[in-house]
This record gives sequence, structure tokens and C-alpha cells, in this order.
Amino acid sequence: MTWPFSKTSPKTRLLTRRLVDETFDAFYVSRPRIEKSIADILAHGDNLVIYGPPHQGKTKLLTRQLAAADSVVIECSPGFKRTQIYRVALSSLGYALLVEKTKKGKASATVKLGIASLGLGAEATAEEEMDQVMHSVTVDLKNPSEVAHLISRMKHLPWLVLDNFQLLDNGTKSNLLFDLSFFAERPGIRIIVVGDWSQDDYLEEIEPAVAGKFKHVFVPPWSVGELREAATQWSAHSNAVSAVMPHLDEFVTLAGGDISLFRALVEGCIDSSRSASSRTTAAPVLSPQAMVIGRFRRGLTTRLKAIFDEREIYVKYYALETSTDFAVNPSFRPIRNAVETDYRRTTIDPLTNQPYPDGRAMLLDRDGHTQYIEQITGTVVEKQAEVVSFLLRKFHNAVQQGSSKIDLASLAHEFGEQLRPRPIALDESRLREIFVKFDEVQRQALIVPNMLAVVGNTMQIVDRRLFLFLQSVSLEDLEDLLDNVQPRTTPKVRRRNRLSPEWTDADKAAYIAKVLPQIQEAVSSNGTAEVASNEPEESLEDGSRLPKTEIKAARPRKQSKPSAA
Repeated sequence: MTWPFSKTSPKTRLLTRRLVDETFDAFYVSRPRIEKSIADILAHGDNLVIYGPPHQGKTKLLTRQLAAADSVVIECSPGFKRTQIYRVALSSLGYALLVEKTKKGKASATVKLGIASLGLGAEATAEEEMDQVMHSVTVDLKNPSEVAHLISRMKHLPWLVLDNFQLLDNGTKSNLLFDLSFFAERPGIRIIVVGDWSQDDYLEEIEPAVAGKFKHVFVPPWSVGELREAATQWSAHSNAVSAVMPHLDEFVTLAGGDISLFRALVEGCIDSSRSASSRTTAAPVLSPQAMVIGRFRRGLTTRLKAIFDEREIYVKYYALETSTDFAVNPSFRPIRNAVETDYRRTTIDPLTNQPYPDGRAMLLDRDGHTQYIEQITGTVVEKQAEVVSFLLRKFHNAVQQGSSKIDLASLAHEFGEQLRPRPIALDESRLREIFVKFDEVQRQALIVPNMLAVVGNTMQIVDRRLFLFLQSVSLEDLEDLLDNVQPRTTPKVRRRNRLSPEWTDADKAAYIAKVLPQIQEAVSSNGTAEVASNEPEESLEDGSRLPKTEIKAARPRKQSKPSAA
């Protein structure tokens, strides 16, 4: 299959594009310090990483510094593999790829490259391509040496830009970065990586080989002053200063540093003003609130998925899991010379006056004793939970009542109360610390601005967009959203996020021995029971302490009269 760059297929157009030289853009607002940093690095010929929160105009800043003919951009996307990136890069540089197919219809890892007789990097019309002679060269796209050799043969090698690098899977990132560290040592090959992350050592953590191979430029969220400057420039260009300025403070608050949303709000205001002054009927313009909710809703899934990848939102705690087994009843007296069909039977446990859990029928002796009795056993297990779903549910309830803040002590207490099975000796002070660290979690997940923040002794909604969204969505829709963002595998919980004290096996055995008789008694009286544990009370031989335990009778099973068959 021939895949020349001058005759792009729809798939090629989706994966690669040329940066456009924009001589004038009324909506472009200069950020001089960042522009100078990028320009200096490009002028020096160093490999470059441009990173920062999403929707801050990172790619736009780059396009202002590169000529249209001096760059090739590859748009990374989920599922995009290293060999695909190299195919697109080589075809973009003027090679015609002759991809061999296997018997199963998959492209071979080793491909033939047609090198046009017109010369590498030369432009060709459709007519010229009909007559050009292609010289086949076999190359293994998994071998960075062969790929680098072909790229370096270009006469005028442009910058190779990998945009949205964060969208690649971890394996592709690692393999690609290892190759890029090799490319960076070849003369003439120049690479730019653009993506959404906050740490300057993000790439080095994925692949240490790239350490020292790139210069880094961080693009921060837009400040209030920069947003105001942008609004002044746009409204002046559109002759709509009087329409925009009265709403400027509201737009700055709603945008939250997102320049693309801010531009949409300003443009919407300008369009609305023109529609009102025009005699002709114009298409309706969305209200700022509707526009913000729509944009925020589309991006919230991505934000939450990023938060669920952070280890700090997960906690561990000890809980008691009970199970019911059946043991031989020592009071049961078999009837001499009787067969099983001679016995009466009951489906109701005489001790609890409840049906047996598995619906079985038990044999009865002449005194009414059952052949087996229910015996409760227990195990202390470690359970894991996350705080994000709890927080969103609680703030949804608060917003419906017109509030945007919740007391930290209430959050910690209610979080422990809703955990199932109930935790043993929950340390609420540690839980409060996890809520306090939520600011850092959002920063690591590139949530700009923070959606929630701890202020004094309360946690508050600090992003107006989240408040408006929770105000507009039903609890059922919120639950559907939370179900969609839950990860298949959760990160490993940090040791500092354990909410129960460390226990040895002896501690666990002592706790079970203390609690099980109480549970058995509660079950015998009420049918079921659950354990609620708080502060330590009883000391063990090794110096550790058992929590004081309260056995709460849960709602008993439906009462039924004993029956015998």
C-alpha cells in the first residue's frame, strides 16, 4: 500500500498536520516571557518539551515560533503505537511507505520505503508522482537506529513535534522516549514534545534515558491580568467594548484560567450584543451559564479519571467480616433405629426464630433440638475505599441546599459511617489529613483551577463551574458519571493512608475472640448484628490496645412462626 505525504488519506489527515504560519490573529494574546523562552530554545536548536495544564494554548504558543515549512506535527491519540508514529513521520517527511501485509491482514513490522528520485524532501505534483522512480529500502520500524538514519538523510529536516503526548499508553510512552533519547544524539534531528502534565521530570520518571536531553518550558494557567488583557484586545477589535466590560469579572471567574472557555464567553457576549442591535433574526446565543456547564460537563470525565489515578485519594482500614457455618449440635439426640425420614424438620432456627440463611430444613430430635446449630466465625480483613465519590455526593447534596462548604469534622465522621463493612478503630484525624491533601491531588491531576479546597476547618467548592454543574445535575446522573470514571485497577494505597492502627495476627485473634460472643448473642436475639468500633480501650499483652466495641442490632429478618415437617 503506497502512502505518500502529497496524497494524504483521511486517516493520514487525522494523524498529522503542518503548523500554520499565522501572520495576524486578532484573538491571539501574547505571553512574552513564555514566547521568549520557546524562541531562545528553538534558535539554539535544542530539543524541547512544552508542558502544563490543558487548555492553556501550549500548541498555539509553539505555532507562533515555527515557520509553516519548518515543522511536522504528529497528533498523538490513545492506542497510537510507536511504529504508527514512525510511519506517519516518515510519510510526512516525503517518503512513500510500501507496507507489506501478513496473511492475517496486519501490517508487517518491517516495511519498505520508497525513496523518490526527485530527492528527499522535494515537493511533487500528482502528475510528477506518476512518473517518479521509487527505490525500495527495507526498514524495521521497531529499530530506532534505522528510523533515525532515514530521517537524518533529509536535506532540510524540519522539527518533529509530538502533540498531546500524554494521550499515549504507558508502554508506548516508555518505548518512544527511549528512542527519542537516541534520536536526540543524532545531528540535525530536532524534537518537540507537547503535553498536559505538571512535573518537569514527568518524562524522566517514565524513561530515565531522556534525562538532560530536552529543555523544558512550563505554560501556567492564565492569570486574571492576562485574561483581562485578552478581553480588552478582543472587544476593541470587534468594537464591542461596552458590551463585554460589564460582564468581565463574571467571565474571568467562570473561565478559571481556561483561555479557550474565556474566549468562547467573550465571543458569545459579542455575538449576543450584535444580535440584539441587528434588525435581522440571528441564531440564539447560549447564555454564559449554559455554555460553562456544557464545557465543564464534557471535561469533567477526563478530570475525574485523572484524579482516580492518584494514590492519595485511596484509604485502607481494618474491618471484621463474619460468616455463618453449621456445627453439630451437642444437644441433639438421635432417635434409636430411626431413618432420616422419621425425623421432624424445621426451616426456622429455634434460637433466632428466623429462617435459615440458605433456606435449608433441619432435622429435629424428640425434644425439639436441631441436628446442627448456626455458628458465626469472623476474620479481620483489610478493605480499601476512595474519598472522591463520597465528596461529590456530599457536595451535590450541599449545593441542592444552597451551600458550597462542609465542615471537615462532619466529612470525616460521615465518611466512616458510610463505609461497609464498618471499620475497626477508624482514625478520623488521619482521614482529615487526606481531605486536606486533596489540594495537592488536584494539582498533580492537572485540575486547574482546583474544584475543591480546604479553607480553615471546612472544605469548599472554589470552582464556580463545579457549583453550577452540581446544581444542574440529578443525583442519578452524578452516580452514572461516577460509575463511568471508576478505574479497572486502582493504584496501591500509601501506608500513611491507613485509617486503622497496625495490628499483628495476635491482635486480630484477640479482637475476634472478644467480639464474636457478643455478635452471636446479638444474632440470637435479633437475627443480625453489625460492629461499630471507635477509640482503643482494652490493652493486650504486647502493649497494643483493642478498640472498645459496640454491637449494634441491625433490622432483624422477618419474623416467622417455627414450622416443622
